[in-house]
Amino acid sequence: VHAPRIAEAPLQLEARLPEFNRFGATFYGYYGPSATSFGEVRKYQEYGLDLDYAVIKGGSVYVGWRSIKEGLASGNDLDVDQGAHIGFRLKF
Repeated sequence: VHAPRIAEAPLQLEARLPEFNRFGATFYGYYGPSATSFGEVRKYQEYGLDLDYAVIKGGSVYVGWRSIKEGLASGNDLDVDQGAHIGFRLKF
């Protein structure tokens, strides 16, 4: 019996408090199995948590933490990135 393959499994949860609607928190995660990978990469996973402040409608500055890993054909997992990050996010 083979497990069903999925193209990608994205997940994103965003929360804002009504009284402080300019402040927000976002948790996200992505998983890509071998069917969507190429080369030596057999799987991809990324997850993170961001805290943001909306400076304009549809735009916010954020600080967060993320982890990006790849599973290689050799059977080893590679930590591509892990740690804090900052940025500006536009949503449209």
